[in-house]
Amino acid sequence: MRVALVSAALAGLAASPLAAAPAPYLQSCYFDRGSLTLNARCRMVLAGAVRVWEEERDWQAGPPPVRAIADPGGRPWSGRPPRIRLTGHAQEQRGQEADESTALRRAEAVARALVALGVPAALIELDSRGAREARQPQEGPQPINRRVDLLVGAEEG
Repeated sequence: MRVALVSAALAGLAASPLAAAPAPYLQSCYFDRGSLTLNARCRMVLAGAVRVWEEERDWQAGPPPVRAIADPGGRPWSGRPPRIRLTGHAQEQRGQEADESTALRRAEAVARALVALGVPAALIELDSRGAREARQPQEGPQPINRRVDLLVGAEEG
């Protein structure tokens, strides 16, 4: 009898909004040199981002989670739909201003694709870092530096 009660309690916990909280999502889309075109891998990353965004949106739209147990992964419940932060990057090529512009245009291309997939534009934040936050040194072509980082669930501001 006692085992049945514990099993029922655990089943109730698994069905609670607390257990349904989605995990954070941080991925990158990479671009060819001088390109603003989203490749197939980037489109898969965006599809995954939209799925996570929808799960987070649905979780936030539900009732507040039980506060007796800590939020999974420290994810706060705000009751608002999640934001997506897009941070554009570029490899050092034509100077800081041109690199910043290229990075921003890449972030805008990703934002347009997210809007086409159903994410409201008002929930997308854009940022441009140009070549300031390179993942690899700037000696020769560095495709890893030509990217847009996507963070689903970004804090406002």
